[in-house]
Amino acid sequence: MLGRHPEVAYRRLARLRNAKMRGLPTEGERPRLKRIVRVGSLNIGTLNGKSRELADLMKRRRVDILCLQEAKWKGAKAKVIGDGIKLFCNQLETRGNEVAIAVGGNIRDYVTNT
Repeated sequence: MLGRHPEVAYRRLARLRNAKMRGLPTEGERPRLKRIVRVGSLNIGTLNGKSRELADLMKRRRVDILCLQEAKWKGAKAKVIGDGIKLFCNQLETRGNEVAIAVGGNIRDYVTNT
């Protein structure tokens, strides 16, 4: 604001306040609702026999996406483990990063296994 008269700055600010903002909803349109997505991470050790327990944990903690380390599943799989939770694993090598992703909530319908 150096070098400008305060009255000029005030008039410019008043013009901005009265102008319609682009990108914001206009009258009569409903604004989009925001949705919170909860993401978690868990070192599970092994996934054998823990799928139901995992589904209960996600429901109890209200987690939408859960990343699992040391899942130790072989091959590329996608499986529904309970309460509509999909579990994705793509482990092609025999050693290394044994990771899986569990997806629940409304997000699970938008995820595909590739």
